[in-house]
Amino acid sequence: MKKDREIYDPQKHKAGVSLSFDDDHVDSWYSARPLLDKYGAKVTFCVTGFKGFSNSEWEKLEI
Repeated sequence: MKKDREIYDPQKHKAGVSLSFDDDHVDSWYSARPLLDKYGAKVTFCVTGFKGFSNSEWEKLEI
C-alpha cells in the first residue's frame, strides 16, 4: 500500500444522510424546514421542473 494515501478512519468522518422529496409542491418542502433547522441539517434543493413555480415559491427556496 502506498504511504501517501490517507486511510479511512471512521473516528474522523461523520455519516451523511440524503433525503429526496419526489414532489413538485414547494410548500411540502418548506414545511420540513422547522425539523431540518432543529437538527442543523444543511439542505440543497435540486429543481428540475420549475416552469410552474410562482415568485413566492421561489422566494421560499431562497433560505
